[in-house]
Amino acid sequence: KCVNCGKTGHTKETCWCKGGDKEGEGPSSKKHFKRDKAKLVQEVLMEEEDENIMEDVAYMAN
Repeated sequence: KCVNCGKTGHTKETCWCKGGDKEGEGPSSKKHFKRDKAKLVQEVLMEEEDENIMEDVAYMAN
C-alpha cells in the first residue's frame, strides 16, 4: 500500500499522485491529451463541413 496516496499496488517511490516520487508521470495525462486532441480534430472537421455546405448553398443561390 502506498503511504503517499493510500492506494494499493505501488509505493511512494512509484506513485504518480501529488507528493509521490513519480508525480505527474502517470498515463492519465496522455489519456486526456488523446481525448482532447480527438475532440479538437472533430471540431475542426465539423467547421470545415459547415464551410463546405455554406459554399454549396451560395453556389446554388447564384
